[in-house]
Amino acid sequence: MDFDPDTDIPDLSGNVIFITGGTAGIGKATLLYLAEHSPAHIYFTGRNKTAAAEIISTAKEIDSELPVTFVRMDLGSTSSVQAAVDGFLQKERRLDILILNAGVCGIAPNLTEDGYEIQFGINHMGHFALAEQLLPLLLATAQDKKEKEGEDQGVRVVTLTAKGHSVQPKYGIDFASLKSTMPNTHTWTRYGQSKLANLLFAKELARRYGGKGITSVAVHPGITGTNLVKQMGWVNRMLMHTYGGDAQTPEDGAMNVLWAATSDDVENGEVYEPVGEKGPVPKDGMNEELARKLWDWSEKEVRGARAAAA
Repeated sequence: MDFDPDTDIPDLSGNVIFITGGTAGIGKATLLYLAEHSPAHIYFTGRNKTAAAEIISTAKEIDSELPVTFVRMDLGSTSSVQAAVDGFLQKERRLDILILNAGVCGIAPNLTEDGYEIQFGINHMGHFALAEQLLPLLLATAQDKKEKEGEDQGVRVVTLTAKGHSVQPKYGIDFASLKSTMPNTHTWTRYGQSKLANLLFAKELARRYGGKGITSVAVHPGITGTNLVKQMGWVNRMLMHTYGGDAQTPEDGAMNVLWAATSDDVENGEVYEPVGEKGPVPKDGMNEELARKLWDWSEKEVRGARAAAA
């Protein structure tokens, strides 16, 4: 599908946008493209204050009046996500577009601050904790838009997945091992598990809240030459390019994300490949029982972590 962000992204006046992982790569490119279409405010997360300041400066060159706010957040820490949400909710009374972009891939066995396998903890659990806390505001915004503008699906949540979801364990999600480094499991299997979780989350969000004004989709941006890829060892880079093809630029990688975040042609609960094409979904990705189990398990975990920290 042909997609030109300059002409195909509509006017975004009044829209508040929140992007995770906006200090580099696809997140940065997505932010700067959206800045050209007059949103009310763009929030973006990350951990690099220097990079964030440079991005804000670049965005101001695009639109000097556009409010762009950096939210320092570590997706591997429930307390960090909670602090970020609390700060955001003190400032905003609406949220129109939530883009769950940040992530890690192909890294050595490790644990997050909360004790989860690191790729699953950052790619899924951190984003689940964020989205779950923002749900009331998303639903309120959707209701407000329906009342004022007649939009039945007025709020958009875009979750980045990857073709790596097809490399997940044979059992789909290894719930028994998620609170371990899973040292005997290959790094790409652990990555695939986290990307399957992203896909299942997007579909379950659509199932639970699609009738309440939220459009939730998962997108594969394509193999992209971001810092995540550049920091991999040569063997992992070779494997990625062998099975995924040549890397595109972050600007090209942002195209499918931008289309999913703004196009009227998006269908709730679908998975899209670049650009705007429905992609194949693995068997486990269509498993509604597994999606419900993952949601309920994740919800119990993050609420337990918040209660323990209170």
